[in-house]
Amino acid sequence: MIDENILRKKYLDEEKSMNEIADELGVAVGSVYNYIKKYNIQSRPKMTNKTKNKISNSKKGKFSKLKGTKIPEERKEKLRIAKSGGVGKKQLHDGYYRIYFPDHPKSDSRGWILEHILIMECSIGRWLKDDEVVHHKNGIRNDNRIENLQLMTRSEHSKYHRLQKNWKEWWDINKIILSGNISTDIDLRQTTSGTPVAKFNLAVRGQKDTDFFPIITWNQSAENVNEYCEKGSKILVEGRIQNREYEKDGEKRHVTEIVADKIEYLSKTQNTQQEVKEDTNKPYLEFGNSIKTKSEIGEQLEIMDSDLPF
Repeated sequence: MIDENILRKKYLDEEKSMNEIADELGVAVGSVYNYIKKYNIQSRPKMTNKTKNKISNSKKGKFSKLKGTKIPEERKEKLRIAKSGGVGKKQLHDGYYRIYFPDHPKSDSRGWILEHILIMECSIGRWLKDDEVVHHKNGIRNDNRIENLQLMTRSEHSKYHRLQKNWKEWWDINKIILSGNISTDIDLRQTTSGTPVAKFNLAVRGQKDTDFFPIITWNQSAENVNEYCEKGSKILVEGRIQNREYEKDGEKRHVTEIVADKIEYLSKTQNTQQEVKEDTNKPYLEFGNSIKTKSEIGEQLEIMDSDLPF
């Protein structure tokens, strides 16, 4: 049995942890916890001011002595043991590996330190400075091979990720939007696998000249544009530019065309009068490919230049 007054003094006044109290009284930590609940002793915050100061002073002492200095051989051995996972290793949801190494000056409150930090410190033979970080070159957080790690300053690391973010936002953009009139008859055919494909030219007027763009579209969009549009229809095309080559009569030919992912109807023809009357609030009909079935996507991905019937 644990005396209530002793427990209150040690837990509240002296701010000792349950582990410390259990060690002093020679009981299990669970017993200390149960008696705290039994006596209705209010739980302390996870980190009191006294504890914060104690930890802060302890860490400051370690950093002031160790920051930027060489690691003693004894500590190097501990690092090697920790790196090998000999003192406990775990991987959390963020993908990083952590090693249990409470002696490390940068270990967290539970004694864990990031594995890639330990590996870099072993490699350079000193502790990391406050403004240094370890970067994974291939972006894989659990790939802690030394050849995949790079020592950087915090400012260099932040700049690197800002540039990466900008590149990701602007990399590989291939998008075009055209508005004009269909200038040729619509040629609807099927590939050898039975996929509908339509081809026509689109006349786009500029301030001085008119440009003509070859348009190609697939699947339901191809069938819809063939049924509801004709030469002279005004449409809006949203898609991407595609370069391809094919062989005809033993000669290689190169083609640059617009692959239409979405086609919007902007003017009426005889075939679409009834469609427009059904919804007078709708300014155009959409023939887009943006919604496809799984089989349609699969068929389109399997289409080779040799399959094209043009």
